[in-house]
Amino acid sequence: MNYNIFNNLLESIVVVDQNFNVVYANEAFSLLINLPLRRILKNKKFFEIMNTDDSLLQNIDELHKVLDSTPYKEITFTSPQGQVGTIQYSLQKLEAKSENHWLFFFRDVTLEQQLQRKYKRELSEKETLIDKLRNSLLETEFRYKINEITSSCFDVNEVINSLTSIFKDLFLCENSASIIFDQKNITVHLASGEKNVFKQDDFSFFETYDFNNYKLNDQLIIRLKKWLNWNDLASQVYYVPLKSQKNVMGMLIFYKPKIANFNEEKLCEMLKSIQEHISLVLDNFLLYEKSVRDGLTNLYNVRYFKSSLLKELKRTRRHEHSCSLIMIDIDFFKKINDSHGHPTGDSVLRKVSDIFLDCTRETDIVSRCGGEEFSIILPETPTEGALIVAEKIRKTTEETKFYSNANVQISVTLSLGIATFPEDADVIESLTDKADQALYHAKHSGRNQVVMYSAVEKKELP
Repeated sequence: MNYNIFNNLLESIVVVDQNFNVVYANEAFSLLINLPLRRILKNKKFFEIMNTDDSLLQNIDELHKVLDSTPYKEITFTSPQGQVGTIQYSLQKLEAKSENHWLFFFRDVTLEQQLQRKYKRELSEKETLIDKLRNSLLETEFRYKINEITSSCFDVNEVINSLTSIFKDLFLCENSASIIFDQKNITVHLASGEKNVFKQDDFSFFETYDFNNYKLNDQLIIRLKKWLNWNDLASQVYYVPLKSQKNVMGMLIFYKPKIANFNEEKLCEMLKSIQEHISLVLDNFLLYEKSVRDGLTNLYNVRYFKSSLLKELKRTRRHEHSCSLIMIDIDFFKKINDSHGHPTGDSVLRKVSDIFLDCTRETDIVSRCGGEEFSIILPETPTEGALIVAEKIRKTTEETKFYSNANVQISVTLSLGIATFPEDADVIESLTDKADQALYHAKHSGRNQVVMYSAVEKKELP
């Protein structure tokens, strides 16, 4: 057979006989293995030329098993000069009258593979950079939203509830929730706005639990099933501990995040960074909240009341709503202190404060203005709505049993005055003055009653 037709081909070609002797080789093959053509054709054994561990290029028995042709195989090749490269070859059996020959097609892929490795390395570096940029973008967006809510929220619970919604939107979760625990209760806020309170029955578990891996374990899953009606809690549920001053006060839980190209390790790394920022925000917010809270009742203090009323009236004027103010005074409180002692008086103040909170909404602002005087700001509430709230507070207080430290039952009643913006007043000083006037009439008309400023103005009072 005339093999000279392969002389000018760019592909490297070698023909061997059944004894592995080189019958033909073209110039391209000579260049491939960096060996002169005359040396290749000088009865050189093919397996001696091809310095490789490939069995098909060394074993005649293996060669005879080739019936027709083989697809490309990839091998590592060392040239006589010691240069290592990668080549691909395919094999085809040529049947002749005298004896069979085998035709090898060789292709050097060393440079191609080097470029592929370089491309893969650069691609991996770019993917890593993209992941870092994605993480950075998510964290930046998260920090921006955190800063946004801290400027608009009134207390820590409101901050945490807002965080719950942020996590759901930011991580594209099916659901998210915040769980706040103390020695008395487990409070669960869902991103949907639903709130549930459960009796605390295992506070010691939360005190000793290791909140550092951001992935639920079996012990925590058992407890979460009591509070969350989510399917398959064991799968794709993550959390961020809510820490303040290194104490865990709760956790943000999110279910099945759908962020593209995120694995668990990367997600946990980002959650750690986010958790540190949340802790800083909570620390600052709790420190601020401590400065605006009354130390005895934990209601807001008078400084916070004044600033909140100013903000609320601006918002009310902008949206053309009504905003009501209730001023409250405990009847004959000095007599309670004189008769039963200041510790009993403090106990009464705390208990009526709890009544105020139970009878109002989370958006209402309840403050202690000093001594036995209190105020409640009712956003988006007209006079009629404020009257219902005030009467509920008055009646609940009247029906509640109070006891002194000596276990003597005490009668506690309240006098309440109501003024509404903008119906009764259109500036903050005037509104508080009108509410005080209504309170004054309640106290001097027999106490234990609610008086609206509109009734005072119309002289409808006795």
